[in-house]
Amino acid sequence: MTLLDLDIDAVVIINQLPLDEQLASLLLDQGFSLGTKVSVAHKAPFNGPIVLRLHNTKLCIPRSIAVQIKVK
Repeated sequence: MTLLDLDIDAVVIINQLPLDEQLASLLLDQGFSLGTKVSVAHKAPFNGPIVLRLHNTKLCIPRSIAVQIKVK
């Protein structure tokens, strides 16, 4: 399952980051690490970005990245 598959307010744990090392490094800098709890706060319409709750803050990422982050 990926972040894109989640319903609003479902709390999950990050299981795998993208295989692209540069992208994974950028996500790690923003707080996306293995074992971190994350939930979807909002999904913008018309294939817009996804707003996530992570470490008591909200972050917005494109759907193209959200589909690469696996969760359980």
